[in-house]
Amino acid sequence: MSEPAGSLRPTAARSPARALRRALREEPIVRAIEAHNGLTALIGSNAEVRGARFHAHWSGSLTTAASKGMPDTGVVTLAQRIQVLDEIRASSTRPVLIDAESGGDTPEEIVHLTRALEDAQASAIVFEDKVGPKFNSFAGGTASDLADLDMAVGRIRHAVQARRGPDMLIVGRLEGLVLGLAEEETVVRALAMQAAGADMILPHSKRSQPEQILSFAAAFRAAGGTLPLAAIPTTYAVVDEAMLLDHQFSLVVYANQLLRAAWQPMIDCAHRILADRSVGPVTESLAPIRDILRIEEFHAARLGHEPG
Repeated sequence: MSEPAGSLRPTAARSPARALRRALREEPIVRAIEAHNGLTALIGSNAEVRGARFHAHWSGSLTTAASKGMPDTGVVTLAQRIQVLDEIRASSTRPVLIDAESGGDTPEEIVHLTRALEDAQASAIVFEDKVGPKFNSFAGGTASDLADLDMAVGRIRHAVQARRGPDMLIVGRLEGLVLGLAEEETVVRALAMQAAGADMILPHSKRSQPEQILSFAAAFRAAGGTLPLAAIPTTYAVVDEAMLLDHQFSLVVYANQLLRAAWQPMIDCAHRILADRSVGPVTESLAPIRDILRIEEFHAARLGHEPG
């Protein structure tokens, strides 16, 4: 059946996953900004400063759960994650990388998740190498919370084999540095994921300085690692893109900054209204309604016609 006129359904020619692969080849460094709903996708995709833009969105478990008022403990279902992915893609044409956590405990779960997210037009799926009950890496844990090497690599292998087309990226996320595993053992895991067919390696760190992640990058390259590397500078926020580029990182993920930017102002606004028994005093610090109405303009620009 042919597509209806004006359909926005992605085709092979305008595949977001293919666009992500192209950006990784052509851009010095690719930027992904978190999106946990349609609004944050609009904000991220329309941001531009002196020609710099975000190339992609990151759909993470932390911000997705938090935006639903839920803890980051795996309680958000795959169906809910796909619903958020649909919201993001309705507001932006940028590729979406989705944090799939462990992806499941069995090969069948990995296959099902991979194909479901591929069908939903995810451009990359990120699988971490932890095991057991879901918990956020910043909340603690030890090396005993890591999946054994065969299980961790198996997730990558099963996902690579399950995807129906060649465009969507399969990314191996390494939690060893966060959980106390030695750098050399973390490199072994990265090389095994590379051999299993991963398209990218994402080492995670919760240090406040970037030395740990930069040291890993050098060790990975020295050991024969050839895949693109990604960084999530949530805690080592002092690092900049030039430093990451110097250490051969290809992707930087700003994984939670939009949600965190909104968190305290919303709390302050609610408290101020209660304190004043009025919205009058707080109104001057709020965005004008006319700015919120500009959402129509953003969508009109995406669809290629004038609002109204």
